[in-house]
Amino acid sequence: MTVLDDQPNDTLIELDARKRVSLPMAKPGRYLAHAEPDGTITLVPAVVMSKLEASILANSEIMAAVNRAEAAGYTGGRRDRPTRPTE
Repeated sequence: MTVLDDQPNDTLIELDARKRVSLPMAKPGRYLAHAEPDGTITLVPAVVMSKLEASILANSEIMAAVNRAEAAGYTGGRRDRPTRPTE
């Protein structure tokens, strides 16, 4: 196979006994996989969130409060622990 300078080289990938594969050219993360009838597998980067996260993002009141806090410079800083009374 002839490879032109502007095309990436093909990489041989082998499945292990548990059908796992290492993809050295892929970035770490989550992907949606789709298998074609000819065996072609397409990976599409995905963002996954819980139902709770989705409901928070859909709640305009919560998001308005988050946006106000962000605009005011709130970073979710750590609170100091209360001091114990000395005896």
